[in-house]
Amino acid sequence: PGRGDKQAEQKRLVVWAAGLRMIESKPLWGIGLGNFKEVVDKYEESENAVTSVGHNTYIEIAAEMGLPGLLVFLGIVGFSYRNLGKMRRLALERGAPLVHQAALGLQAALVGSSVANCFVSGQYQKMVWLVVFLSATLPLSRGAEEVEGEQNSRGRLGKKGEVAATSSPGEQVAEAEYDMTVPRRG
Repeated sequence: PGRGDKQAEQKRLVVWAAGLRMIESKPLWGIGLGNFKEVVDKYEESENAVTSVGHNTYIEIAAEMGLPGLLVFLGIVGFSYRNLGKMRRLALERGAPLVHQAALGLQAALVGSSVANCFVSGQYQKMVWLVVFLSATLPLSRGAEEVEGEQNSRGRLGKKGEVAATSSPGEQVAEAEYDMTVPRRG
C-alpha cells in the first residue's frame, strides 16, 4: 500500500467514527436523508477535516435515517435473499434450471453487494435495487410459473398456458386457441 492508500484508509476511519457519533446523537430519526456529507465535519474529532460520504452504506443509512431506517434497509435485503432462496430450492425440486440459476445469481449479487456496502455508500446504486426488485418479480416469471405448477398423470401442468398432452390434433387446436397451451411434441 502506498501513501495514498494510507491516507484513504485514515479518511475512512475518520468519516466512520463521525458517522457513529451521528448515530449516537440521533439514533431514532437520524440527521436527515442526504445530509451526511454536509454535516460530517460537525461530528469529526480529528484535526484532519474530511468532507465525504460515509463510505459505509450501513453507517450512512443509520446516521441519516436512524436505526429504524437501517433495520428497514436490512429487512429489504434479508427478505429478498430469503425469497430467492425459497425460489431456488423450489426450482431445483421441480426441475427448472434457468429459474434456479437466476435465483442463485441474484443471491450471489445480494451477498456481494452487502459485503461491498461495508466500504462504499451503495444505497443509491441502481444495480442493488434492480436485484431487490428482480427478487420480488422472479416468482412472477414464466419459468417460475412452471416451477409452481404440478404435473398430473396426463402430462398437463397445472397452470394455464403451459404444456398439455392431448389425444387429437383437433383438441390441440382448441386448447391452443382458448387455453393458450402449447402441444407437447413426441
